[in-house]
Amino acid sequence: MKLREMNGWELMRSLNDEVKVIDGNICEIHDHNRRRAAMQFLQHRVLTEEANPQTGIYFWIPVTKGWRLETFFDSQFPSTRGIDLEHATIWRKWANTMLRKDDSRAPYEVANAYAGLPRGRVTKFITREHPGGPKVRKYLILHGDDYPAKDAAELIASRFGLREGSYKFLYDDHERMNKDDVRTIQNYLGRDLGLLKRAAS
Repeated sequence: MKLREMNGWELMRSLNDEVKVIDGNICEIHDHNRRRAAMQFLQHRVLTEEANPQTGIYFWIPVTKGWRLETFFDSQFPSTRGIDLEHATIWRKWANTMLRKDDSRAPYEVANAYAGLPRGRVTKFITREHPGGPKVRKYLILHGDDYPAKDAAELIASRFGLREGSYKFLYDDHERMNKDDVRTIQNYLGRDLGLLKRAAS
């Protein structure tokens, strides 16, 4: 199946288990840059071809100097068995890719520490600007008040294709980090990310 025909689940499954035959030998391909580039290609295609605002989830990922925003659109991840896109599922399948580890499978404790980094969700709702007025689609950018970037709202809105004035940046306790998960991620990366003081107990 061609990359542009895949949805997000298919891409993850394909690239996490990617192999290449070299001189008759089957070799596993472990390259986090290749996996991230493929996901970014799919997202770019959605934003340019559909030109519609997106909903979904996001994570803030530590890089050498600062933070990177990783996004996952609901439209790319069809609901399976009625379960919407959730942080825990994406994290289990894609944590090592986001954390820039070539091996596609994170250790068990890391794969279950989805609340170890700042994260959130973009969702939509229908409202009326005034009583009796027309229905208007608005968006909520939910966060745990632990985001690492000063311009977080604008950056997230841009990455999800949200227009200025069409969204609210709203705290949601459910999106807060968890101290145990933060410790797990910091131990795995071998450095203090300065997140513990902002995490929930």
